[in-house]
Amino acid sequence: MSARKMTQVGVVAMLPQWWPLLLGNVLEWYDFGVYGFLAKQVSGNFFNGSQIDTWIGFSITFLLRPVGGLLLGRLADRSGRKVVVVCSMAGMLAATVGQGCLPTRDCCGEGAGHFGAALLLLLRALQGLSAGGEVGSIATYFAETAPRGMKARGTAAVMVCAVLAFLLANGVVELVLLALGPDRMMLWG
Repeated sequence: MSARKMTQVGVVAMLPQWWPLLLGNVLEWYDFGVYGFLAKQVSGNFFNGSQIDTWIGFSITFLLRPVGGLLLGRLADRSGRKVVVVCSMAGMLAATVGQGCLPTRDCCGEGAGHFGAALLLLLRALQGLSAGGEVGSIATYFAETAPRGMKARGTAAVMVCAVLAFLLANGVVELVLLALGPDRMMLWG
């Protein structure tokens, strides 16, 4: 069998094992992209129009990624990567869904809007901690389980998924914005 044929067989053989992790990685980066592409709406709904507060909320996620990497990396060394990946994906899921359910000033009043903004920052922090543990564990897992000659492709798949997620987020945000228009997008998009 040729090297090319073995590589194709290796990719097909690994997809059933890798696709849930790749999907989780896509959803993680998709959420980062959506927040960035909807910064104007996030600012208007949670931070009284303050772009600085909006981008501080965005940056919290990235500031806490190394902390998550350290904490969850240590846990991965002791308990295994599977435990850490499941925990980090659960954290990402809870934080992502939680952000979609937050109250805003416009819907629920000023007090609820402040509560929603505070929760948004906490959920963004949870995402950062979770993402820090997820990326390293997944990349290492792919490198360890990839067939011979596929380790670079396996670990590169993690970053390819990130790029695809940003493209998907951009496309979905643009389609929803076109369908709703700017006013309705600000209200409930």
